Amino acid sequence: AEARQAAAAAADALRTKNYEKAVASLEVARSGPGVSLEQGVAVHSSVVALESELIVAARNGDPKARRAYELLKALKSK
Repeated sequence: AEARQAAAAAADALRTKNYEKAVASLEVARSGPGVSLEQGVAVHSSVVALESELIVAARNGDPKARRAYELLKALKSK
């Protein structure tokens, strides 16, 4: 349930371009207890899509996207 709520929060954050919240929500979804294989794959796919969106937005000069991308990279290196 927690992973599902975090995934929904990430989707909402992406729609509103709240990139840092999207990154944080996906991290919660990924690290939550009892995440099934299917949920893990879905979260991974969302992270990949988010990373692509952040790269494009950062290249277009969006400072929020640049900060969120740095946060995402830090979380991925954990």
